[in-house]
Amino acid sequence: MPRIARVVAPEMPHHITQRGNRRQEVFFCEQDYRAYLALMKEWCGRHGLRVWAYCLMPNQPASPRLRRAKRASDRRAAVGAGPVPGRRRGAPALHAAGELPRGMARASLARAVRVVRHGRALPHRGGAVHRAQSRAGEVGPACGGLAVLQCGRPRRRPQRRVGGWRLARGADRRVGLHVGRVSHRRGRPAARATAAPSREHGPPAGRADVRGTLEPPARPRPGAQEARAKAKGSELSMVSPELPPNSSSRYCNIVSPKGGQELVDETAAILNDIYKERGKSSRLIQTLARIRLMTAQNPNKRYHIEPILNRGELPDPFAMSDGDSVTAREEWPARSREWRDMILDMEYGGLPPKPDAIKIETLCHSGVRRWPDAPNLWSYRVHCLGGEHSFSFCVRILFPSTPGPFPAIINGDGCWWYNSDDVAQRVLDSGCALVMFNRTEMAEDLGYTEVPDKNKRSGGLYDVYPGQTFGALSAWAWGYHRCVDLLHELPFIDTDRIAVTGHSRGGKTTLLAGATDERITLVNDNASCAGGSAAFRYVGDGGETLNIINDFPSWFGSGLQPYLGREEDIPFDQHCLLASIAPRPLLLTYALDDRWSNPEGMVQCASAAGEVYRFLDVPENLAFHLRQGGHSHAPEDWDVLLDFIAWKWEGKKPNARYNSHPYEHLKPAFSWKAPNA
Repeated sequence: MPRIARVVAPEMPHHITQRGNRRQEVFFCEQDYRAYLALMKEWCGRHGLRVWAYCLMPNQPASPRLRRAKRASDRRAAVGAGPVPGRRRGAPALHAAGELPRGMARASLARAVRVVRHGRALPHRGGAVHRAQSRAGEVGPACGGLAVLQCGRPRRRPQRRVGGWRLARGADRRVGLHVGRVSHRRGRPAARATAAPSREHGPPAGRADVRGTLEPPARPRPGAQEARAKAKGSELSMVSPELPPNSSSRYCNIVSPKGGQELVDETAAILNDIYKERGKSSRLIQTLARIRLMTAQNPNKRYHIEPILNRGELPDPFAMSDGDSVTAREEWPARSREWRDMILDMEYGGLPPKPDAIKIETLCHSGVRRWPDAPNLWSYRVHCLGGEHSFSFCVRILFPSTPGPFPAIINGDGCWWYNSDDVAQRVLDSGCALVMFNRTEMAEDLGYTEVPDKNKRSGGLYDVYPGQTFGALSAWAWGYHRCVDLLHELPFIDTDRIAVTGHSRGGKTTLLAGATDERITLVNDNASCAGGSAAFRYVGDGGETLNIINDFPSWFGSGLQPYLGREEDIPFDQHCLLASIAPRPLLLTYALDDRWSNPEGMVQCASAAGEVYRFLDVPENLAFHLRQGGHSHAPEDWDVLLDFIAWKWEGKKPNARYNSHPYEHLKPAFSWKAPNA
């Protein structure tokens, strides 16, 4: 609400509110939330701002407590300052949510602020929202990882006040957000909390994925806090005894640059000065200590090193079905096709048939004049003939205004707002063309909450090729293949240098597209999680498991259903899919704090597939990169991709640090080695 001039202190946290007018909704669908988060990440990154916590609501409804406080303050304002203009005397004033009437007395304001604090700052306490759901990390590296709330529709009755919960001893430590539905019995709180990861990469909201018992924080003895402060020179300790020590062997410490916790500590130091002057404990200091307990990214990024799943050794990709083993490089292409066909059939349900013919329709030849050098932006419609009826979809190509031909990067995540102007300009500055399309034109993405039928297989390519068993991932990969068909018809594209990239489910798609079309000469998977480049057999703390085929059944085929709970019996793992891309360059970009993506499982698969690349004498063609931050297609991921492209296609010296990880506890999940060629 930037209507009043405010004091802005650098390096200090600020609370900012932005809302619609007169209770009008500002978010109408899931894409609205995503678009707002993407814009917030982009502009915070441009101006050097860091977001430590945020709350998105469709509107800002007033809870009953807030309304009562407003009416009471209205009456006091009417007595102390005369009638309120434009309102009949004695009539209750119903203002927009969060607004307080003018002319309010100081005492009334203070009383109302106490209610607003629970209704606005903590919507799940004040009854302003229906539920709290974790979307931590979706703002990207700018987000410090505090418990983030994305709020749904308002509820009519306020929830009971429940604050300061922490995970009890012995509970499942994979729970990342300590907020849940709470019930009271005989005045004693007892609750079960469900971790609700991001909708982009986690199970549907409301699904019990991991559970843990909650217990209220221990109340300190009266005077204990003051005694500790006196013993330490009136400096309150912000270190909680519940946090494990750094030296514990059960945790993996990942040290990051200055983050949100240091800001919390700096704020605590300022409040300590206030404490010294008043001689009593500050409630804000207690709140900060509680935030430190509930932060999802603690100061040293401690993660449990014990995997939640470790089901035996990864299969040997050199072993052949007849019992023999690959011994010469000339034998690998045949074995690679066998792995590809097996995985394609069992995991993804096969591919849609190739069209009988492709027809290209030009829609527009335009440019982006507001950018330097005014790059070209050309649009096409690709008509695919065959099947029950023809099928078409749109493709946009952004490429430099200088003479070509240009290498091309295909991104099918047009259904999400991942690409910013800054990222697009970086691609152009590297001399590449950016090819963009919406993969969900081929098949609907049913990976959202409250989907009517998550097993639906109709519309898009399902109507073009009825009776087929392919899943949505295969349909999306088919879209990448048709984009390659288009690029081979355009004279300004270098068809020998075509790369594909995608994020999360889009990353799964790019791996499948690259494995099934050798015209794709470089593959980049960004945080594809289970069913992508992370292992099914080895899942690190908080990672996604094979249960993804139940959470999102429309994405996959039905061949893996019998192996639920029997991952060790699957005749392959995802390293075999990575190996089928060899010897073409393959880049895997993940994030350290994206626990759901199972970065340790990705490292295991990359190490195993690396044996195949070493066998083919191209060990540097497979690389992975781990950055700080959460689950997003961040600008840093694009920078690493462009660095990898310059390295592989132009012979430039790489600037990124590849094939390095902090998991010192990680032991190889395989004992076999590549044969000596």
